Amino acid sequence: MNTPTKTTIPPEFTPTYVPYSYLGQPVKGAFGANTRAAFIKASDRAYFEADNTLSDAIRQLMISMDVLDTGAGMKPVGDYNYCNIKARRGQSGRLGDDKVEGSLDPYANYTSHVDFARAKLQLIQHPRWRVNLKTDSPSEVIDKIEGTPVVWGTLFSPAAQRALETGKGIDDLTLDYEKATVKRYRALGITDIHSARKKYYCEKMTAIGRQVALYMAGGDPNVTYTPDFERKAVPVPPQSPTPAEPVPVPPKSPTPVEPPVVPPIRPLDPAAPAVPPQPTLVQGPTPITPEAFDALAFTRKTRARLMDGREVYVTAVDFERREVRYSNKNDNPIWVGLDKITAIV
Repeated sequence: MNTPTKTTIPPEFTPTYVPYSYLGQPVKGAFGANTRAAFIKASDRAYFEADNTLSDAIRQLMISMDVLDTGAGMKPVGDYNYCNIKARRGQSGRLGDDKVEGSLDPYANYTSHVDFARAKLQLIQHPRWRVNLKTDSPSEVIDKIEGTPVVWGTLFSPAAQRALETGKGIDDLTLDYEKATVKRYRALGITDIHSARKKYYCEKMTAIGRQVALYMAGGDPNVTYTPDFERKAVPVPPQSPTPAEPVPVPPKSPTPVEPPVVPPIRPLDPAAPAVPPQPTLVQGPTPITPEAFDALAFTRKTRARLMDGREVYVTAVDFERREVRYSNKNDNPIWVGLDKITAIV
């Protein structure tokens, strides 16, 4: 079993890429069918070159995430983008259609596998998730990136989330895996989306991680990822086979207890002056706080309410500058900061 601090140096590996296109556009860095072993070996070396202090356990999780997101590199949208990282403002990208999230956003293009690995390690340690790859265990990393409003992966569609939380519309879900997962989680008592995402991602990463261990350096073939609410669950103590002795009931006091005396309500003095009606004070619009902005999950239907009362559709988000973009009547892009925004709806 690998330990959080053990680092095994993976051997150098040169993969063979295949021609691949997404919506008619050629994509660099795609792997062919039946090349999962090659993808894992290439990813293992790329993450090591991106950060040679990463433990085997963290590298195993990072590779497992990439296997899930792009089918072991067979279906990337952006060049060498094996985890579907979205492009930042001004970065080269390629539009990708996410059926579960219901979005059409640009996915970043990278120049090499190592370039992608560096970008992913930097992104996953963004302050919004408070991830520390040097001290966190893989299960703790999953808790942090999937247990917050701004999640690493949506995993469940809005309809599946409503079905999970309310128990209604489960049989109407279009994706079979969502229907089965929602039924199973509700039977386990999991009815909040954050716990469901953590458990679902742990289950997927456990199955994939054991396959990844077969081809990476220092992998754990028996790895198991567990969400925090299962790791920290308090076990039920064993019950005694014989019933416990009954607790004796203390005898009643021979002296009766008198009920408390409630003082009468003083009548209103007729000569007292009447209190004039007070005006209703209305709070004006206030800017949204940075904490509230960082906790938001944006989709292509998200709208921003501006200080002047207008509601506009958000077309792009800059999380570092905490700015959103919308288009005016002339279809010109306009970026505004938190001082111009009252709410995100």
